[in-house]
Amino acid sequence: MRHPNILGHQLRARVCAAARVQCYFFCCSVWCLCLRACLYAVYSVFESF
Repeated sequence: MRHPNILGHQLRARVCAAARVQCYFFCCSVWCLCLRACLYAVYSVFESF
């Protein structure tokens, strides 16, 4: 049985990918901050399992 949160995880993954592409156009420091926020969001999803 699939966890009902899998849909939320896929949605966040897409949002994260879009944010990562946008952050690529900014300077390295902003890119690093964006990447950290993205990783934090992904870890939060995994912890909810």
